[in-house]
Amino acid sequence: MRKIGSAAKGLLMLALAASLFDISSDLRAAGETTNADIVGLWCGRVNQGSIGGELRIDTRKSEWRATISGVSAPVQRNENAVNVALPNNAGEFRGHFVNQQIVGHWIQPPSDVNNNRNATPVELVEVSRHVWQGQVNPLATTLTFGMSIQPASDGSIGAVVRNRELNLFRRDTYRIEIHDRELAFSDTKNPSNEFKAQFSPEKQLLLAALTQSRQVS
Repeated sequence: MRKIGSAAKGLLMLALAASLFDISSDLRAAGETTNADIVGLWCGRVNQGSIGGELRIDTRKSEWRATISGVSAPVQRNENAVNVALPNNAGEFRGHFVNQQIVGHWIQPPSDVNNNRNATPVELVEVSRHVWQGQVNPLATTLTFGMSIQPASDGSIGAVVRNRELNLFRRDTYRIEIHDRELAFSDTKNPSNEFKAQFSPEKQLLLAALTQSRQVS
């Protein structure tokens, strides 16, 4: 996420881990973290990391195998039709041989962002004898987050977190306690609902781990 203020206009989107979101700001390196360092509007996104990239089907052995993103699965054959189902419902390819190509669709499983399966056209060409290869470009599954950190009248600071796609956090308000470079967020209505963040002024980065009940998987 990027802090929006007088020194930083616009929005910087960062690639994020499944249960983490990164927040960057135009802050100078300093000693102990103060309220002024983190007060402002922050924005960012979480990419859920759908499987994609190079799909390879190897037909050189009696058991045909497909590989994508380091995951391998057997290829099911029925005359000219081929079908690949990855473990744990991570994705599926359905195709058939047409004019020395394998033409079909990559079936993307539902996610927190896309409730329905999505089909992406894919064409595989023979790159060497009995080895077929093509590119899978799945539909992006991205969650966006906004965090407003503001001072309170009693001198403390609090945060409101919002997710527009799924209404995660539901605009809950969090009280923030600063311990050097560690920030502790606790829900003002339910203090047991909490998460922590690490602030790095050198890298201009705030790395926050969501609570288990809020995780994006």
